[in-house]
Amino acid sequence: MDTVERSSVEQAVLYDGFISYSHAADGLLAPRLQAGLQRFAKPWWKRRALRVFRDETSLSANPHLWSSITEALDGSAWFVLLLSPDAAQSPWVNQEIEYWNEHKDPSRILPVVTDGEFEWTSGDVSGSAVPEALQGVFTEEPRWLDLRFAWDEEQLDLKNPRFSAALADIASALRGVPKDELESEEVKQHRRTIRTAWTAGVALAVLALVAVGASIQSARNAAEAERQAAIAAEQAEIAEANAAAEAEARLDADRQAQLAAARELAASSIAVLDNDPELSTLLAIRAISETPDGVEQPIEVINALWRAGSSNRLIDVYPTANGSNLTLSPDGARLAVSENQTLRMLDAATGEQLWSYEEDTVDFFHLVDIGPDGRVALGVLNSDAVARLRETDLTDSLPNRIVILDGDTGAVVHTLEYPDCSDVQNPVWSPRGRYLAVASGHHGLPGGSRTVGCPRDGTVSWLEVYDTGTWEIAALLPTDGEPRPVWDDAGALYGLSAQESVLAFDPETFEPRTPSAATGMGDVSPDGSRFVTIYSPSSSGGAEFSAFLFDAESGTSTDVLYFGTDYPSAPNGIEITPDGSMAVIGTHGSHTFVYDLTTNEELHRLATGAVFTSAYDPATQRLYTAGSDPGVKVWDLRPSTIGVEATGDLDGFTWVNGNSFVNGPEAIAMDTADLGTFHWQVQLFDSDTGELTAALFNHVAQGALANGKWVLYRLVESRTDATILWDPDTDEQIEILSCEVTATDDVGRSYCTGDREPRTWWTRVSSGGENILAYGSTEIEGFSYSGHFRLIDADTGEEIERIEPGDEPSPNDPFAALSTGPLDIFTDEWAFGATRGGTGSAAYDLATGEPLYQAGIIYGIELSPTLDLIAVNDMPASLTLFDTTTWQPVARIPTRARVRGLGFNADGSRLAIGGRNLHIVDTATGQVVQQMALANVSDIHWIDDETLLIGTNTGVFGTVSLSTDEFLATVREGLRRSFTDQECDQYRIDPCPTLDEMRGG
Repeated sequence: MDTVERSSVEQAVLYDGFISYSHAADGLLAPRLQAGLQRFAKPWWKRRALRVFRDETSLSANPHLWSSITEALDGSAWFVLLLSPDAAQSPWVNQEIEYWNEHKDPSRILPVVTDGEFEWTSGDVSGSAVPEALQGVFTEEPRWLDLRFAWDEEQLDLKNPRFSAALADIASALRGVPKDELESEEVKQHRRTIRTAWTAGVALAVLALVAVGASIQSARNAAEAERQAAIAAEQAEIAEANAAAEAEARLDADRQAQLAAARELAASSIAVLDNDPELSTLLAIRAISETPDGVEQPIEVINALWRAGSSNRLIDVYPTANGSNLTLSPDGARLAVSENQTLRMLDAATGEQLWSYEEDTVDFFHLVDIGPDGRVALGVLNSDAVARLRETDLTDSLPNRIVILDGDTGAVVHTLEYPDCSDVQNPVWSPRGRYLAVASGHHGLPGGSRTVGCPRDGTVSWLEVYDTGTWEIAALLPTDGEPRPVWDDAGALYGLSAQESVLAFDPETFEPRTPSAATGMGDVSPDGSRFVTIYSPSSSGGAEFSAFLFDAESGTSTDVLYFGTDYPSAPNGIEITPDGSMAVIGTHGSHTFVYDLTTNEELHRLATGAVFTSAYDPATQRLYTAGSDPGVKVWDLRPSTIGVEATGDLDGFTWVNGNSFVNGPEAIAMDTADLGTFHWQVQLFDSDTGELTAALFNHVAQGALANGKWVLYRLVESRTDATILWDPDTDEQIEILSCEVTATDDVGRSYCTGDREPRTWWTRVSSGGENILAYGSTEIEGFSYSGHFRLIDADTGEEIERIEPGDEPSPNDPFAALSTGPLDIFTDEWAFGATRGGTGSAAYDLATGEPLYQAGIIYGIELSPTLDLIAVNDMPASLTLFDTTTWQPVARIPTRARVRGLGFNADGSRLAIGGRNLHIVDTATGQVVQQMALANVSDIHWIDDETLLIGTNTGVFGTVSLSTDEFLATVREGLRRSFTDQECDQYRIDPCPTLDEMRGG
């Protein structure tokens, strides 16, 4: 920011300096530094020499912490930055530095090092005490002060020479006076204070003599004695009051220290959320408990709890060794886990071991698969390969082999041996279990070394297919590279190899089909229509080791799902789920990524550690991962794992239309779709009973009327052919708008016919539910001309008034603005819709037609029930609140992601925003007061001030409680562990709580 820009945000100087520090590191030093600066060289007639801001003493009654801090930063002349390793890691300290650097002069930052390392090297500051936000700020070495000696000093006040000298250094910068002059002034003020004290002492001595005389006299006078007794009683009361005030001050100091600790823990919770949701949840719960009794929980502490608690999707860890591989049975009931020289069959729901299989061998158990009939195929790498990779001499005489086990007992029922090969494994059953495919090639052997393939019929790489009834070879299929066999639901076999084209083979003859233009190692969707693979030519976008989505028919890349620094795990770390809804991409890094294959958006980022294999059960929506961390981790991938209570049954219509809730006087209408057939229906939800009531097939909701009827569109082949009034009590349907030429299909549905496009209509219901406004087309000489409006009677569906194209608006005409085009919302006084030129959106006064507010593209809009606030999503990652009486902006709310759903509560005081997360915003301040990790919320309705009805575009439909107490109880109940001793030391938690204590027991 240049000087002109920066000066525009400068405010009047309220403080000479702003002290930024870590409460954990400098909670004792900062108050002493503040007191010393305010007293250093203070003239006797002034209350303080300098006015210095420190958060625990200078904050106003404003409950919104950050806004109070930014006001203080704007009003401060200097930024005194106490540096330590704790401060370097503090999100608050970094945020304050960023704000100062953006709005103020960086040369007025005065670094004061209290702990750790700080130095100027290579044109920048560095060291353990340097926050990330401070790097790159200074163009030359800053003036800085070393206060690290303070840790060894017991007395830190003006009587301490070293501390006094340090105060002089800081005060000289803040006051703009040379240090030697300030020190001289401090000496003068000190001497003046001594002289004043001697003078006061002499005066007190004289007064004491007078008091003695007076007391002798008062002893002779009873009335004087009573007066002295009264004075003594008054002094006793004052002393008692002073003692009480001192106790209250100490109590307030303790409360402030506890609040500071709570905020530090909340900030730490957010800092570790992405990498360790369990620890983040523990820190958020601890932050709640640190807040003193009787004090309202800070907003940042509440938000940390909601974010951490709703992000932690890990629900169990089944104990196994690290380096495991797993597979799930087709029915989701059993989980096979291979680890070193042991195969364990587990109950997928509980982790209970059903049986195990071991061999007296040093061979390595690798990839495993469970067939439809329960048989288990286990790939065993021979000891020669394992010995080479582990650089050991451990060998045995057993060859590389595929072992077939009975699914109920674990007994060996067949063995396929490859005595001349060292890398044949990765067995995969066909969908109906008739065939078993195995591959020759490297498939993630321990240590990552590539091995030479096993030649067959002149080719090194191949897929071998066995008939599992006879165990005869049904096909030997040459491939390129290092193939992974994958079957689709129709029985077609695919070979996916790194950097090679995807191969496909006929499900009956195994004849090769034309190779796909898609390349890379990965997985195939169940219907065979799409591939997700690692690596593709750079012309497709992304970089090597990105994960690409390919169309199987054309072979073209349709999207880059994953683009990160951690390589995806191949070949079995990438899975398209059995229902085809998601892609799971495990990596060699710390996370596994889950993508919605309907939208190609990221759904979940799970802190799994490095993952070798994963398996997903669509019935329970559980994901199982295994890799470098010990144990099989179990994750809940339901669109919300906590906080949402499912309600109602969509009856096959699993997709809830984005922002389609229509609030009626007694029910809520919503549009749902069957994604398999793309059929729509309207369903009504009774918020009193929590039940879905009426439904109307092939219709979508447009508005609710005050008389209990609904305005619906009737659909034919996904197109509107009529607008109707629907009475759900009687099921009466009154057609109010339709195309004139219709025909009837074989199930009795009417639709428009003809060569030209059928005439289209939009219909809006006024905010009060009293009026229906329709916009349609008028046929002129065989052409469809959009342009007229109709006002419709809400009871009969009859037309009340029509405005034809070309009608000029006149003053005081209640429809003067209606030549603007399609409307989003209209009331009795104004309408919001497309501009007359069609380049954006605008709000118009209905009486005069004059624009009240104009905007560009609108992504979403919502009117409060009180009609005085409107939320306009006028930018992709933010929205604006407007006062509809003045059409002036009230607040701009950054959303950081696409807004999917909006909903005001009954009095308009809070706004719920759906997107990547669910946010609750205070409309008076524009601040987020609650946020939950609940993705893709596209529909929101407030049942009451603590309960939301939500729908998501992933099919979830249910209620969300906004009660923090209920949420905290649920989060506590779901805890799986407490802090480790190391974590307690790191975050200064003493004593270290047990799991039972963290659960509230």
